[in-house]
Amino acid sequence: MLGLAPVAGRGFLAAEHREGAAAVVLVSEQLARRELGSVAGVPGRAISFDGQPRLVVGVMPSRLPKALDWADTEVWLPLEPNAPWKQRGTNYLEVIARLRPRTTLQQARTEMIVIQKQIDLQFPGNKHDVVVLPLGEALVGQVRPMLLLLLGAVGFVLLIACANVASLVLIRATGRAKELAIRAGLGARRRRVIRQLLTESILLAALGGSCGVLLAMWGTRLLLASWPANVPRPVSPGSAAVAADWRVLVFTLGMSLGAGVLFGLAPALHSSRVDFNEALKEGGRGAAGTSARGGLRRLFVVSEIALAALLLVGAGLMLRSLARLEGVDPGFNPARLLTMAVNLPATKYGTDAKRAAFWSETLARITPLPGVKSAATVSDLPLSGSGTTGDFEIAGRPPFTAGERPSAAKEIVSPGYFAAMQVPLLAGRRFTERDRAGAPRVAIINREMARRFWPGEDPVGKKIHPGYYQTDWHEIVGVVGDVRLAGLGAPPGLEIYLCSLQVPQRAMTVLARTASDPLGLTPAIRRQVFAVDPKQPVYRLQLMEQVVGDSLSGRRVASWLLGIFAALAMLLAALGIYGTTAYAVTQRTHELGIRVALGARHGEVLKLVAAEGVKAALAGLALGLLGALVLTRLMAGLLYGIQPTDLATFAGVLAGFSAVAVAASCLPARRALRVDPVVALRRE
Repeated sequence: MLGLAPVAGRGFLAAEHREGAAAVVLVSEQLARRELGSVAGVPGRAISFDGQPRLVVGVMPSRLPKALDWADTEVWLPLEPNAPWKQRGTNYLEVIARLRPRTTLQQARTEMIVIQKQIDLQFPGNKHDVVVLPLGEALVGQVRPMLLLLLGAVGFVLLIACANVASLVLIRATGRAKELAIRAGLGARRRRVIRQLLTESILLAALGGSCGVLLAMWGTRLLLASWPANVPRPVSPGSAAVAADWRVLVFTLGMSLGAGVLFGLAPALHSSRVDFNEALKEGGRGAAGTSARGGLRRLFVVSEIALAALLLVGAGLMLRSLARLEGVDPGFNPARLLTMAVNLPATKYGTDAKRAAFWSETLARITPLPGVKSAATVSDLPLSGSGTTGDFEIAGRPPFTAGERPSAAKEIVSPGYFAAMQVPLLAGRRFTERDRAGAPRVAIINREMARRFWPGEDPVGKKIHPGYYQTDWHEIVGVVGDVRLAGLGAPPGLEIYLCSLQVPQRAMTVLARTASDPLGLTPAIRRQVFAVDPKQPVYRLQLMEQVVGDSLSGRRVASWLLGIFAALAMLLAALGIYGTTAYAVTQRTHELGIRVALGARHGEVLKLVAAEGVKAALAGLALGLLGALVLTRLMAGLLYGIQPTDLATFAGVLAGFSAVAVAASCLPARRALRVDPVVALRRE
């Protein structure tokens, strides 16, 4: 269905998905080369996987789409009919389908809604909504707004660069006024002059685009090296990674030619309007059209300052929002907390008793280790992007209707979990070793759930039905603080905790809080797991601080990239102000010499020369901030803790950019103070 074929062997057969079929497996090309020695000879070999012998029937290619969540998968198993997913209400699987030819997405949605309603009628207690999305939207829908924001920032930087170069080209064309006048006097048509100037601009853009491609090849590798692992990875169509292929080269060529026309057309049109007589007059120095060209240069400068100011406001809002997020309390203490994942094989640990015994013995071995303060297990790490949610019921209250049915996160934790994570206990008690199989079923809820369903009363002692394959009512024995499971930017949701001694799981994450560097205790902790089961693999070793950091990694990368683009835009705008002011000093050398000869003070000359750049900067800032008041509302969904019209951000951009503009205007203006009146007048 995905268009992926094994590079050796075959794929799964329909019969291999039936109960009682032979145990087969597909392996990745990486695994075949790394562990099995080759690719061609792997099909037909027997391996032990998950504690069960399986026959390798095929090898999957290494160039899998990186955007897909299973791009790093190395083993595939057939979905067997006797697996737990057959139980109605188990909704952890994702369904991917390919539409028939000439079938629209809306038709598929309509048909799926009809099918879902038929299922609801057949099974009234399991009502669910169905959502049909394009695969691309399902994979990158959450990061699309961030990517579009970065794309807009890149476009603004390109426009600023075009305006800057257009201003410089116009200045250069002004200096060539006499040359262009002679060409016109010798019979050159205006169309030919425009073509000459556009050719020069396009050649300049093509050279810049070529340099840009070379820089992009290096920059892309740097970007992908720092790309967050928990964010969908950008890909080229049909490729496993971003690469400068022919699509990139064609796009860059088109953008370069477009930029050349964009920043070369206006200067070419203005420079082609040459007054032959004025340009050739003694001392004219190409003054013809100076006023019009000066106005166009000022327009370019104002435009790039406005775009740069808008970018700076957006970057400031994103960085301030990131700072607010980094200061959010996740509800637990991530410092010196080591995590490692363990997934017990179903063939060896097929009963609750065996699973509970493994986890109890493992924790009993880890806890006494020197340097370990506490240890626990949890089914899903907070902020890890995984978790189980579902319906629940409250004893003594009518069942929730389909429209108001709430959903709560379900976590399976060991008795020492809340102490190890340092989650505060607000009421009742934590789980204990007495809460094991055969004892009354118990549950712990978070503060948000207590506030919403038991406002003004104590929920301890009340009973709930947590779902999650449970058939018994559970007594609430405690209330703990809110833990941000979905993300630091998401408000606390409803959370139900069950005791792992009563609901032992195969896949759990082991937590160990240490008194010193957790990584130094990693080998000792792993040895304790192997002491319980020498063949049990331990994987995904990481610090909880890293998990917290990874939850913000996508936003952090986007915020800093936007900040870099904004800084680059401000630099280009400052160069535009500097270049315009420097050119004005050069053009007004004669005037400034006369002013100095007549006794003008240095401060007056400096103010006179810098005034033009400062006025353009203030005009551009005013336009940019007004535009930001409108456009930043589009990024409201990307912000946390601040408004799109945050006064501090706008004031900071205004003050900072004003200082940069004054400096960019005053630096070339100081050259005017060194003008020797005698030399200036003699030159004229």
